[in-house]
Amino acid sequence: MSILRSSRQWPRATLRHLLLAVAITGCMTPVARATNFTTIDVLNGGETLAQGISGNLVVGYDDNGEGFVYNQQTKGFTFLHDPLAATSGNFSSYGTQAIGISDNMIVGDYYDQSGIVHGFKFDGSTYTTIDNPSANKTISYQGTRGVGVSGATIYGQYNDSIGFGAFLLNGSTFSDFTYPGAPGGTFVTGISGNVTVGWYEEGQTIQGFVYNGSSFSTLADPFAAAAPVGQGQTFVTGISGQYIVGYYSTDDGGTHHGFVYDGSKFTTIDDPLGDNDTRIWGVSGNQIVGTYVHEGYNGFVATIPEPSTLVFGFVGVAILGLASLRKKYRRA
Repeated sequence: MSILRSSRQWPRATLRHLLLAVAITGCMTPVARATNFTTIDVLNGGETLAQGISGNLVVGYDDNGEGFVYNQQTKGFTFLHDPLAATSGNFSSYGTQAIGISDNMIVGDYYDQSGIVHGFKFDGSTYTTIDNPSANKTISYQGTRGVGVSGATIYGQYNDSIGFGAFLLNGSTFSDFTYPGAPGGTFVTGISGNVTVGWYEEGQTIQGFVYNGSSFSTLADPFAAAAPVGQGQTFVTGISGQYIVGYYSTDDGGTHHGFVYDGSKFTTIDDPLGDNDTRIWGVSGNQIVGTYVHEGYNGFVATIPEPSTLVFGFVGVAILGLASLRKKYRRA
């Protein structure tokens, strides 16, 4: 109350500008600077790409062609090798890539000796190959990519004669999943209950989407939406409960920032060790997993900031600014 009563002591233009700044700040994407980041690096010193998380377990792969499971409690790695993956030659460095996990089921892909990509699922003892029947299996770097699993549904991407397509796999039945009017391709990256998320390409634009079981809605980080066409891109990469995660870019120079969307507000999250490249790939509860770039790729796990902390961040700054001006004009 005292702040409002004393406002008549300020120049009206100053008050209008400050209130406008407070309003704009409330609408902008807040930036989280401390979310208990923990770096995950494979023991052999290679690059580490953390991709999925379920409870205490993180999955991903390194640049030596090995998938891995990282246990946050024991700090130990278990390495994964699909028996059909290339072990020598040009494609061995891609090898086995673990990407998604749910309970004890791991999903990913591997490159065979000819460079064809195949999806796989691993239940802790047995690898099972996943090949979409519509996938192109004659050209190197094309085929089927496993991305994730939710309950009995496995999802991923495949290459056909046109481009990329997304699929859902229940048991032995494949079904296509397509964002309407997206000729460049649809990418399914997460399922939680009856909600499916991912991203799509349309012209020069890459946007996220949310499908609630009956209708689609576009999801674009506000910073990406404000960038020039072709430079502002939003990649939605996962969902867990209320949280949708991913990363976005605002330029064409390779800069990326992670984000968390809680259903009403986007929060930018950058690993403090990263060199302008943080990408969130997965979420489980209030934990996120992803990669940052600093002398190569490094994996990380972090905790999503409490909403109250974020609200205090920009409301507190606004109040401090008002109080500072109040003191200034009282002394004048």
